[in-house]
Amino acid sequence: MARVTILLFILLHTANLHAARYEISDTSGVQGAKSVEVKVWLRDGDGYAGGQFEIKYDQNVLTATEVVAGSHSLASSFLVNGNINELGSVKAVIAGPTKAKQTEGVLVVVRFNIKENAPLGNSSITFGGDIKAFHENQTNLSVQTSPGTFITLDPNTIPLFGILLTADPPRATSGDSVAVEIRGVKLQGAVGVTVRLAYDPTKLEFSNFKAPENFVSPGEKLSENPRYIEIGVATLGETIQTDTSLIGTVTFRVAPTFLTTNITSSFAELRRKGAEGFETIDPKSSVEISEGCVEDFDGSGEIDFRDFFLFAENFGTNNRRFDLDEDGTVGLGDFLVFAQRFVTGCE
Repeated sequence: MARVTILLFILLHTANLHAARYEISDTSGVQGAKSVEVKVWLRDGDGYAGGQFEIKYDQNVLTATEVVAGSHSLASSFLVNGNINELGSVKAVIAGPTKAKQTEGVLVVVRFNIKENAPLGNSSITFGGDIKAFHENQTNLSVQTSPGTFITLDPNTIPLFGILLTADPPRATSGDSVAVEIRGVKLQGAVGVTVRLAYDPTKLEFSNFKAPENFVSPGEKLSENPRYIEIGVATLGETIQTDTSLIGTVTFRVAPTFLTTNITSSFAELRRKGAEGFETIDPKSSVEISEGCVEDFDGSGEIDFRDFFLFAENFGTNNRRFDLDEDGTVGLGDFLVFAQRFVTGCE
């Protein structure tokens, strides 16, 4: 009995060592989308040292644009040479100086453009041609393959998310703080959102970022060239339950050289739970912050009774925002300055 057990163990071990499987992942995308990634996985690949295969796809749906090494743990082990010159076909040759120590990972990524008039629904992406796999000991591996399905979606039925920006106050002067609220729409089912805000550092200085209570964030990232701040928020183990939600608030301080300026959401990306990949959009959302009068305390664009009530509330304090004559306290002199500007308005 012991000998039988040992023999079975050896046979199973040898079978696993000398077999590999190529698998194409199921993917979806909307008509007209660019750079949609179809991943080719290596399964049961311990000791895999290279190989080749051909992928067949429907040229009425897709056009191959690029073949690159996989982005997962196997990427550092192999070089990939791809040929996309033949419509409906992608050929890939894989080689490298080291073996695949992991048993599975993304081996190759093929990028496609989806045709504008691609028929909606399912089409197959299959393996064809001469399929090979080599073991590190220079023997051939037996290869199994699993095809994939590509689903073409109607862009009019996809709930693409969006970004909305609001600034408070919308008018400001040197030294003021401006809070920019970032709201997302069509977020339901997402686990996280990333947004980049581009701004002019000669007019605005980043102060801080605050995530709302229903999200967590590891912090913010600042880029110097080009200048932007990137924020990312996520739920932990849950999904966003509302269609529209506050993603976060970024606060800027108005620089001494301030003039009217714009803050623009230059990039946004969302991850929905269980989905393949990420949803990326060109947000095209911006908010303008205009140069305002010092006495326009609420940033409404005019000096009115609301500003007067804010001034009255701070009378007798040392709040520098309301210290119009800059004598260190908010007093009668400041009231006279405010009253004159109340009559003349912003010039």
